[in-house]
Amino acid sequence: DWSTGQFDVNLWTAGENWVIDGGNGNPAPSAKFSSLPKQTNYSSSLVSFFLSAGWGKSTTPNCIWLDFDYLLDDISASGTEKLTIEIAIGDTWTTLKEYSNTGDVSWTTEHINITAFALDDVFRIRFNTNGVNSEMINYWLIDNINISREYSFVLPTNFKAVNTGNSQQNDIQLSWDEPQWENIAELIQDDSTWENVININPGYTGWLGNKFTSAAAELRSIDIMWLNNINSTHNPVVMDIFDGNHSLIGSSEAFVPVPGSWQKVALPDLNVEGDFYTMVRFDEQSGIVDYLGMDITAPSGRPNNGWFYDGTTWSQMNEFGYAECIFLIRSTVSLLNNCAGGDSYRKQSQNISDSNHKSGKLLKSVTGSSSLSHYDLYRREYQIPVSGQDSLLTEWVRIATIQSNNYLDQNLDFKCYQYYVEAMYYEGSSGPSEIDEECFLVGIDDLRAAGAKLYPNPASDFLTIEVNTNVDNIAVYNSTGTLVSEIQPGMVSGNSLEKKIRLDVSNFPPGIYSLKFTTATGESFSRKFVKM
Repeated sequence: DWSTGQFDVNLWTAGENWVIDGGNGNPAPSAKFSSLPKQTNYSSSLVSFFLSAGWGKSTTPNCIWLDFDYLLDDISASGTEKLTIEIAIGDTWTTLKEYSNTGDVSWTTEHINITAFALDDVFRIRFNTNGVNSEMINYWLIDNINISREYSFVLPTNFKAVNTGNSQQNDIQLSWDEPQWENIAELIQDDSTWENVININPGYTGWLGNKFTSAAAELRSIDIMWLNNINSTHNPVVMDIFDGNHSLIGSSEAFVPVPGSWQKVALPDLNVEGDFYTMVRFDEQSGIVDYLGMDITAPSGRPNNGWFYDGTTWSQMNEFGYAECIFLIRSTVSLLNNCAGGDSYRKQSQNISDSNHKSGKLLKSVTGSSSLSHYDLYRREYQIPVSGQDSLLTEWVRIATIQSNNYLDQNLDFKCYQYYVEAMYYEGSSGPSEIDEECFLVGIDDLRAAGAKLYPNPASDFLTIEVNTNVDNIAVYNSTGTLVSEIQPGMVSGNSLEKKIRLDVSNFPPGIYSLKFTTATGESFSRKFVKM
């Protein structure tokens, strides 16, 4: 707890010139590296105890963040005095960020993704001050250190509400796709056509392939379109993957080209970020190989990403007199979750540690377990099924908590229904999926076998009511249950067996109305119609 004036309360280890400053902070107190006493060619650190993001491991996608505030009161702007933020797995320290004394820095908040180091591992954090002469500055201040896990709760997709067509009752089948942890992307630069072909002659070594650019991802596979060479002896080749600096990062097993369709080439686990190259290696082939297709890109504005490598020099194909092109080679990647934003996941943070002076200590435990728990399904009803009148919808109601990705909503009334589903994880909720809806409106076919039929439905001026049984009374109720009209068929026509009635509804307010039919024997049944 910084407020005690002692680092060991929070189990921090402090080097020379590190103190707790009760008069400065964001807000005060804060950890301070002071220029005095003078240190030369120095290195002094404030080091956390061992932390773990592995307790309470989760298969829910998540990232680990380090947050802190820092301030520099500078003197010389010499650039020689530094604050280095480091993380260690075991005894090996890696720099996360470094600041130099190039002038005063007011309170600044940093938000650093340490997932690659900290996920499911034990680690330490340290704030290392180092330089030539500590008196080149007045002090560094550190405050509000926090390490947290941020979950990405993946939404269910392809949510559908479908009328089952059950003639006996109104049922809606609800279904959705389970959340997919992987964000698979196909990197395609060609237009599926080729204007030229090429291979490398037997006895020579060289590489042909494409440059791709991707966000941080795992490279899963390569697809190649080979074109038939009638002289091919079907010699095997290898797919080599190079990073943006032209360093080899991995290779496929040797494979024999299969011309005429897209051939998928499996790869070992490879991480890529930024530029990378997918290059077919022709390694002193003993015979002729099938052709690679070349798609000319210049007229379309697509990138000139077709490359050749001879083992020493990298060159684009147009440097040899070919048109700007790309080869018919595609990449499939699994994009790594970007906790910094820009993805479509719902995020929720959970502290792994909180060492600011307000909470007082670093918390080693993480609650929560793994993955998906269940789904919550919600429904609301249209009171008036007219587009844009959401104010007339009922409130959302949770109708089911289930573990499967489908549900049958049964015995529904003649209304319109909207639905959505939430994926519920042990650590939190995905939030609502897309909304889908389905309606049951009373119509001619629905009522033919049920004693009455109404048309047109919805109605705007007149509603025609046909009955196929003796009806003594028809009562009309609005959606609140208020009687708004009453019809006695015998009084209308002078004949109690009148089967067809024309009801003027032009002055009825828009809404859903119920007709209650009462027969001569006292039996009753109801039907609904919509006034537009």
